[in-house]
Amino acid sequence: MTTTISPLGLHDLRELVRPTTPVASVYWGPHSDPADDGDLEFLLRRRAIARQLGDQGADNATVDAVGGHLARMPEYAGGCAVFARGADILLSQAMPDTSVPDLAAYGVPPRVVPLLAWLHRHPAHVQVVADRAGAELVAYPAGSMVGLPRTVTGPDDDIRRRFPGGGQQPRLQRRAEDSWRHNALAIASACQEELARVHAELLLISGDPRIVQLVSDRLRSGGRPPALRYLPGGGSGDTSAVTEALTAYAAARSAALVEHVVDHGGPCGDAVRGAIRTAAALAEGRLGTLLVVDHSGDSRLGWFSPELLCAVDKPAPPLLEGHPKAGRLVDVAVRAALLSRAEIRVLTPAQGSRLQDGIGGLVRHV
Repeated sequence: MTTTISPLGLHDLRELVRPTTPVASVYWGPHSDPADDGDLEFLLRRRAIARQLGDQGADNATVDAVGGHLARMPEYAGGCAVFARGADILLSQAMPDTSVPDLAAYGVPPRVVPLLAWLHRHPAHVQVVADRAGAELVAYPAGSMVGLPRTVTGPDDDIRRRFPGGGQQPRLQRRAEDSWRHNALAIASACQEELARVHAELLLISGDPRIVQLVSDRLRSGGRPPALRYLPGGGSGDTSAVTEALTAYAAARSAALVEHVVDHGGPCGDAVRGAIRTAAALAEGRLGTLLVVDHSGDSRLGWFSPELLCAVDKPAPPLLEGHPKAGRLVDVAVRAALLSRAEIRVLTPAQGSRLQDGIGGLVRHV
């Protein structure tokens, strides 16, 4: 069975990490150089992944399942993540424009951190191009490169302010302003509906400056306004501007969370810092948001079992009936966060440079 992450894809990740049996975690990076022999590179990379999985103890059925799945991909496909156990592909997710190099790991917990980091850079969002008559909206679920389009037509005709006729002009101008406000209200309502449909907090808006301002004002007056980012020009076709806006939004969210943990991570605060306190909060189900640095050279161990979510030290003998297993601390912490339904933010080493031990989080509000 193959599953592709949807707006509710965290459920798929929870089910992936829940078992305590080994899983093959494979990340397929982008084609290195278009000038190279693509067929040969494709073959050599697949063989390298198979060899690495075998060296780590993967059974032949798992290696063959991964190899067969990769062989069926388009030759120059962008990145993807593949998770397999035995003859089954447990989950496969396309990762266009990923910078993650080829990676093959066999063990438990599965390596879902690079996939989560990619999802953070592709948050659910809505793009809207608005004019005085209506708007074109496209809603993107988290991690999706294909949007859900919608056309909004305002209830009023597009009335222009500049008319000949002397004394009639102020009246026509008032009619135009009323028309724009009515249409802006319809656009704002549609934006809120689309944001809710894909569970998004981010709205990228462009178009007629006057309507953009009216729509923005309406959205800000609501109970929980979205995060607004303005795109240059009159449309959302500039993919570089969209990518820049998404990247800036994700970076700002991570920076704000780190700042909060650093400032409120004391004994009386609502945050925890460092591996010991964070693992304890995860084990008790008290963590609402996990912040963790993803560093390829991080080999610290954590412990877990069906009864134990996370520990930095191997449990004492009285607790051994659960057969605790060791894994990379980062992966164990992320598994615990997923199973306890905590939010997860994967940080780069630069983003997490102020975070003690490269790990911390926010405690749940009770």
